[in-house]
This record gives sequence, structure tokens and C-alpha cells, in this order.
Amino acid sequence: MRSLRRRTTHYAAFAGLALATLAGSVRAADARRQTQQARSELSAIVLQASSLPSGPIVVASRRAAVEQQLARSELLYRGRDFARAIEMLSGIIEEFPDTPSFPEALWLRGESYFAQDEYLSARRDFQQLMQRRNEPRFAPYLGRVVGRQIDVAIRIQDFASLKEISNVWNEVPSSQVDASFLYAKGKALFFQSDLTRAEQTLQAVPLDSEFAHASRYFLAMAFARRERSAFASRSQGPSLATENRPPVDSKLSFAKAIGQFRIVTALPADTQEHKKIIDLSWMAIGRLYYELENYVQAAESYGKLTRESSEFNTMLFELAWTYVRLGDVQRAERALELLSAADPESQSAGDGALLRADLLLRAGAFEKSRQLYQDVRALFEPMRVRMDSFIAKNAQSHAYVDTLAQQDLDILATGEHALPPLAIRWAREADDGPAAYATVEDLKQCRAGLDDSVLALDKITATLKSANRVRAFAEIRSAEEQILSLLNRIANVRLTVARALDSEESDRGSAEFESIRARRRKYHDRVSKLPVSSTDFVGRDERAQLPWDRVSQDVSRRVAELDYLEAAINGLRRMRQDESKRGKPRSADAPANVEAELARHERAIRDRRQRVAQLRRQVDLGRSQIGLGDARYKRDALARLRFRDALDEELRLVARGAGGASAQALAADAKAVLGEARRAEEALDARFAELERDVAARADQTLSVLEAERERLHQLAVTLEAYEATAREVVGKVAERNLTTVRDKVQALVLRADVGLTEHAWELREEQLHRVRRLQRARSRQEQQLDDERREILDESGGAAGAAGRTEP
Repeated sequence: MRSLRRRTTHYAAFAGLALATLAGSVRAADARRQTQQARSELSAIVLQASSLPSGPIVVASRRAAVEQQLARSELLYRGRDFARAIEMLSGIIEEFPDTPSFPEALWLRGESYFAQDEYLSARRDFQQLMQRRNEPRFAPYLGRVVGRQIDVAIRIQDFASLKEISNVWNEVPSSQVDASFLYAKGKALFFQSDLTRAEQTLQAVPLDSEFAHASRYFLAMAFARRERSAFASRSQGPSLATENRPPVDSKLSFAKAIGQFRIVTALPADTQEHKKIIDLSWMAIGRLYYELENYVQAAESYGKLTRESSEFNTMLFELAWTYVRLGDVQRAERALELLSAADPESQSAGDGALLRADLLLRAGAFEKSRQLYQDVRALFEPMRVRMDSFIAKNAQSHAYVDTLAQQDLDILATGEHALPPLAIRWAREADDGPAAYATVEDLKQCRAGLDDSVLALDKITATLKSANRVRAFAEIRSAEEQILSLLNRIANVRLTVARALDSEESDRGSAEFESIRARRRKYHDRVSKLPVSSTDFVGRDERAQLPWDRVSQDVSRRVAELDYLEAAINGLRRMRQDESKRGKPRSADAPANVEAELARHERAIRDRRQRVAQLRRQVDLGRSQIGLGDARYKRDALARLRFRDALDEELRLVARGAGGASAQALAADAKAVLGEARRAEEALDARFAELERDVAARADQTLSVLEAERERLHQLAVTLEAYEATAREVVGKVAERNLTTVRDKVQALVLRADVGLTEHAWELREEQLHRVRRLQRARSRQEQQLDDERREILDESGGAAGAAGRTEP
């Protein structure tokens, strides 16, 4: 038994030794496989590094990509993103004036301006195209440019420029004469009062074109104008040459004009613009019939418009007058009631309410008419008082400009001299009001554009002065990203070798060896997470953006809180006004104290908004600092360097036998791989340093250009200030005139309401007097009847008594 146990122990020891030898063989094979894998990966890296371009990176010229920019601009234009389209097209126009894309960019920018109702800017671009029409690049645009120049001249009512344009349209080749050109030319002839040629040109527009509706509408107006001119010439007294002629019929008929307008109404209403032209045609037919005193046909034509029409409110007012002419007071009153409900704040609403009150008064509905007169007076009398106060207080034109530019009209104005929102709306709609308001808005946009440009310059300057300035140069950034990817892959090759050493090294070694190995292992996790593909680089930047996104969201929440507080202040003011209208008693100091408190909170909100704007700017600048070359990449470079040094030092000790015999056998192969890796890494580092010098030179050059641009922006700001001063003076005069006109209109409405109340009182008196007279007449008739009956009774009684007396003895 004892010998059996000895043999068993011997066999177990032998099996353990065999297993240990087998495990060592497996570890050695695995280490050799990892080393071969590292060598293969390094060979692929070296091959890819050899394909990298040498020398300075040639940045692709924008001239070669101008067609792509033009295509993107056209997509923005087709998508009605006119602001971005204009920005991109302006870059093409400024930088590439000698390319074939320049005329197309100029045309698209003019069209974008025209679509945004910026007609003067559009005319500038179109004029440049027309002036260079003799150049081959610009010749294909002549027909379209002439048409657009006519449209611009009509929109800004510069009819004198039509003569200059008419000298050019004869140069348009027949290949460019299409429906749009004929329509524009016909309009120009119409506004030049050349009706014969206008009719011929407009009739040449095909009925299947998109300009058929508008061309036939202008053709009908030409017919109407021609008949009025002929009627005016016939209505004048006979001259010496014609006094012996037989009399002619001088009655208007408008038959051709009405027939042409009906042709327009029969065309398909396939677009919103065509629907509007059809509605205008029905309105024109109604007005012509009204002028012909054919009120039944006029009412029928007005009735063709639906509630969705933009002319519906105007139609209701004109329809009411048509019914008045017909003597149908009930329908006229119904149309005016519908107008007051559809658009109670229109300029015709006051006139309509007074006309409705007049009709009710004539119909004998005294209580309803009195209530309407009082409602009109209650609405417009406070407005008149406040407008008188405002005009009397403000003698400077800038006050009118600021009033015209108010945005929050729905927020009730406070203060003794504040204007009501309705007055500002009417002033904007008065003569030259839309142009004046558009001028104010354009100046605001220019100021905002300059501020945005300065902010963009600050962002670009901060980027060019930061550590990640390479992100401003896309081509160089792509090259550096490739180099960093290869460097990180070399670091991963070292990591593969390090893990192979870990599988071969003994568990214990000298203190120096253990310290170096621990230092090397400390960088394993960092090296394994280095970005090695474009997806890794993008994901890394997205993760770096997350803290800034959270800050931006927090700022947005603060903005929402400020908006809520501002709305609460406006609500409190509105509630105070409602209470004052209802006549609720207050202490003498309460209004002043509440207003002072609200003003204090408003100032605090304005201060907070300024701080929020500064925070947003800091967030934008912070986001611009994220990218290739920032602090994260510097930490990566330091980690690669320290990991490399620790591994090389460890490999030196392993080669001396510090890690065991197995690791020492692996060290020779590992040393060859790491040596090749160092040579590839040094070449890549040299190439990266060369690119960084190129980036520095280009950054300095770009900074000098940015300084020149900053100076140009400063000059533009000075010019804009001069324009603003002139515009405030001119627009202020227009706003003052419009507000005075509105004040006079409001005063006339109040006066008419007072006259209506007086007429109501007089009519009521007359009605009561008439009723008294009627009652008196009825009473007189009743008294006369009673007297007659009494006489009859007395006569009958007297006759009976006489007869009885004669029969008495």
C-alpha cells in the first residue's frame, strides 16, 4: 500500500509538471500569436502612412466648388429659405465675379430679394445684369431681367423708369420672349397709358400659361380705362369742328371690360395667387355695375366672394352700399353686421358701424341705433384723446419712429400719452405706411446682421487663436485626423505587445521591474479608448458637446421664466386697466406705487436678459473650442508618450531576464516590432508638426483678413448709423403724417357719432311729437265722435219730448 501511494504521488507530480509545461506552451504560442498580430497591424499602418501626401496640404480651391455652392443656393431658394440663399449667393458674387456662375448667382440673389419684397436691392442686381447684357455670359438673362425690372418699377411706383426699360426690351431676342415677358411688357405699356399696344401685348399671352389670369385682368382694366377716356372726350362740349355732327350716345357700358373680367373668373383657380386675381375680377365687375347703377348685378357679383377671400371685408362694405342704393335696408344692415364681426378693427369698421346705425335709425330701430352710436363714440373718443395728447407732447420725429416700430401691439399700452394699438395699426396701413414700416424693419435687420457678423468674427478669431485652430481648415484637419488615427493604432500595437508580455512575465520581479510594469499598466485603459476611426472622432466631439448642451438648455429655461414674468407684468397692467374702466375705487397712491413696482421688475428683467445674452455668447464660444487639437488630444499625446517610454523601459529589463526566461525569449521579437513602431511614429510626428506649422501660418494670414473685415464692418456700422439718422427723420415725418391722418379720421368718426346721437335724439323727438300729434288727432276724433253721439242723443231726446208735449191736453 505504501508503494502504491508513492507511485500515485509520483504520477500526480509528473501530471502537474506536464500540465504546467503544456500551459506554458499555450501561453507562449498565444504570446507569439499576439506578437505576430501586432507585427501585421504595424505593417498595415506603415503602408497606410506611406500613402499620406507629403508637403503642404493643397486646400481645394473654392472656385472648383462654386457650382456646388450655386446648386445649394438654388435649393435654398426653391425651399424659400431666402436669407440663407442670399448669404451664400453673396459669397459667390463677391469672390468669383469672373466665373460662369456669377450671372446665375446675381439673378438668383435678385429673385431672392424680390421674393422678400426688398425691391431696391433686387433692382440693383437686375440693373447690373441689364447693363452687362452685351456680354455673352449675361445675354441669356435679358428677357427675364427686363420683366423683373418692370415688376420692381411698378411695385415701388417708379413709373418714370419704365421709359428707360422700354428702350431695352426691343433688344430682347425672340427666343427669350415668353409669357412672363409679354405680361410684364403689357403691364408697362398699361402704366404708360399706351392702351392700344398694351391690349395687343396682353392678348398675346397664352391662356394656358401661369400669367393668363393676371394678363387678362390688366387687359380688362385697359378696356375700362379706354371706355372712360372715350366717354370723357364725348362728354366735353362740342368744338367748332364737331358742333354740326349728330349727337352721340355718351352713356358708359363697360361691356368689353366686364366681358374680359368674366373670362378671368372662368379660368381655373389652381393657386392662391390665381384665386386672388379671380376675386379681384369679381370685385371689379361689381364696381363697374355699381358705377353703371345696375345694383342688382353689382350685388350678385359681390356675392361671388367667399369668406376665405382676402377681399371679403372690403366686399362687405361695398355690398352694404349697394343694398343701400337698392333700398334694401335689411340686407345692408346684415352685411354691415357681418363686417363688424369679421374684422372689427379694420379702417372701414368704424364707417360701417356708423352706416349701420344710420340705417337702423332710418328704419325706426332707435334703441339699436343709439347703442351703435354710443359704442362707436366709446371706442374712438379715448383713442382721439390719447392721440391728441401724444401729438401735442412729441414734437420730435424719433418718437413717431419708435411708435411705428412697436412689435407687441396686443399688449395694452399704459401711460397718459401712450398710443392705442389700433391707432398704430391704422398708421401702418395709411399712405406710405407699409414702406415706412418696412424701412424700419430693414434697418433693424441690418443692425442685427452687423451684430451677427461681429459675433461670427469673434467666434472665428477665438477659434484661430485657440489650440484647436485646425478645425478652421477642413483639409488640414482631415490630414491631421488621419495621422492621429495612425498614431493611436501604433499605440494599440504597443498595447498588444504589452498584453503578450503580461502573459509571459513572471508574477514577481524586482521592485524596479514591478514599478515600471505598474506604471505601464496604468495607461492600458486610456490607450484602448483612443479614437482610431472617423466615427470615433465624431462621437468624441459629440460627447464633449453634451455639457454645453446642458448649459444651453438651462439658459433656455431661464429665458422661458423671464418670458413668463414679463407676461405676468403685462397681465397685471391689463387687469389694472380693466378695473379702471369698471370704475373700481382705489387709494390715491395705489396706481403710482403699483406702476413703480412693475417698472422696477421690468428693469430687472431687462438686466437678466442682457446676462442671458452674454451666457449664450459664452456657450457659443465654448462650443467653438471643442475639436481636434483641444486639451483632450494633448492628454492623448502625453498618454501615448508615457506608455511608450514605460513599455520600452520594461522591455529593456525583460531582455536582461527580469521577467523570466519565457518573457526574455519573447523580448527579441517584441523589441523588433517596437523599434519599427517608433520609426513609423517619428515619421508621423514629423508630418504632424509640419501640418501644425502650416496651420499656424494660415491662421495668421486669416487673422489679418479678419481684421480687415472687422474694419469694414466698423465702416458699415458708421454708414448704417448715418442711414438710421436719415431714416428716422424721413420715416418720422411719414409716421407723424399718418398718425395725424388717423387722428383726423378718428375725430371725424367721433363727430359723426355725436351727429348721429343728435339725429337720433331729433328723430326720437320727431317720432314722439308725431305720436303725440297722432294721439291728439285720435283724441280729437274720439271727442268729436262723442260730441256727435251726444248731440244725436240730445236731439233724439228733445224730439221725443216735443212730440209728447203736443199730445198733452
